[in-house]
Amino acid sequence: MQPSPAMQALIEQIYHTFRRYRVPQKFVVCCEYCLSQQEQKALRSTSLRAIPYSLINAWNSSPGPDPPK
Repeated sequence: MQPSPAMQALIEQIYHTFRRYRVPQKFVVCCEYCLSQQEQKALRSTSLRAIPYSLINAWNSSPGPDPPK
């Protein structure tokens, strides 16, 4: 299913807004089991428009580090 022209325009606006942000050299995750080095490398080397859902989901689903006590 293709997005409507209005939705596509919003998506393009978001890409335009976030294009100035650079990919972090280190992702803040709890450990390499949550987001492997291979997945981190793939995130850093893939253009934003080409990142597959599965890779975004892996990053988004990984918990962050334990908060300081």
